[in-house]
Amino acid sequence: MSDPICASELLRWHPDGEALFILCQNTSVIEWRIYENQQKEWTHINAREMIISDDGNFLLSADNEATISVWNFSRLSLIYRVVTESDDEIVDLAFSPSSQRFYVVRGSVCNGWEPDAFLVTALALDAENWYYCCGREDGRVSIHDVVSGKRLRKLYSHGASATVLDLCWSVSGNYLVSSDDVDCVITKRLQLKPDGTWAVFPVFDCQLDEPVKQFLFSSGERFLLIMTPSDEHIWGLRTKKEVKTQRRSERQSRRWIQYPLQNDFPLCITAREVRCHKWPSLEAVHNAVITRPSPVEILPADDSGPSTGSNLQCREPSRFVSWAIPNPVNKHSILYVTLPGDDTLVSSRHSHSGLHLESVDSFDKTPGITGSKSSQPANGRCASRVAEQIRQPLGTYKTSLVFLDHADWLCTWDMLDETGHVVKHFFVPKDWLNTSESHKAMVKSHGTFFCPRYGDVAIVRNGIRI
Repeated sequence: MSDPICASELLRWHPDGEALFILCQNTSVIEWRIYENQQKEWTHINAREMIISDDGNFLLSADNEATISVWNFSRLSLIYRVVTESDDEIVDLAFSPSSQRFYVVRGSVCNGWEPDAFLVTALALDAENWYYCCGREDGRVSIHDVVSGKRLRKLYSHGASATVLDLCWSVSGNYLVSSDDVDCVITKRLQLKPDGTWAVFPVFDCQLDEPVKQFLFSSGERFLLIMTPSDEHIWGLRTKKEVKTQRRSERQSRRWIQYPLQNDFPLCITAREVRCHKWPSLEAVHNAVITRPSPVEILPADDSGPSTGSNLQCREPSRFVSWAIPNPVNKHSILYVTLPGDDTLVSSRHSHSGLHLESVDSFDKTPGITGSKSSQPANGRCASRVAEQIRQPLGTYKTSLVFLDHADWLCTWDMLDETGHVVKHFFVPKDWLNTSESHKAMVKSHGTFFCPRYGDVAIVRNGIRI
């Protein structure tokens, strides 16, 4: 840096504190990795002003021609450019707190820009791995082809001022339901025509008093459960009317899942108990109290006799169920994740500090008597070792649990393996996960990985080799 042409004009720290970016008089940018004492010069930036986003994913630059550029930090590759005509000098640059919009102060005027592709804020996949639906921050809901990623059509909209927060697609593919940030729920019936196009028919819209926490379709798709922090609402999909509202005396963290062995019984899971209910009355027909002081190991069921409830206990006094699915290696069992605290107090992206991976045996095949049953659970040391590695659960594939670990590897644990051995399959780029969309990432039963990023959905097929 002894050459005066390369003298520094501006210094910017990367938010991780490991690199200093130096803007030189010749418009190049030098990346200085402090701890490794390594320097790399980027000559293509052509900047006179620059700033780094708070999430560390983007560099915003402006040149002498009033051109504004957004660069991705993985290789400082150009992802967005705005060419403006103005004689006023650029005074300052800034990112929004979400890093999805940027602002330029020129003279006495401040202009703001946002990307053409609005963020994917909700994601739903079909059962056959052919299509997926996206909800966006501008209220649009669209359907896409899995193989090409091409958008097939816009299905409907919540309105430009609303952000879609949740999507749920029924197993048959006939029904799609979504909710937004003003607590509005929209339900549509979808039909794939012989020519490959999609038809959309209204079912019902409703306005709630609270945000939607979860949707659950009944097995025969006659009913839809809409859960809020305080209530359960049951709607008839054929009658298009609300048939039941169940109000709780207090807000409670919980998850609903369809009973694996009987179509007429949804299960309500909390960190302390599992209750079996009836569609559509939500009458409680059975419950099991969770009282074991450690997480459990997931083992195949012994089909020689009926399965009753499992007793578990959470070490922390307050936990909530953040994720639940049927156990792929035990048809009597539910696999779920609990976290400390209250789900109304944590961000949508899981921190997973203190995560427990647990299972509970569902009730026998003919639940009927209200009461409490329990059986001794399996040894929990194996699941505890696996849980320590989980950053974000994604789904199941064959007999394996699929998850992201703390080093951003997509991993699997074969739940038939009693040693707790975890297999790493591929590394997920950091810029995919350091976004406000990444908590929507998921894996469906076919093993395809979906990860929303910057208004698109990254898809990895055949990445899991089991």
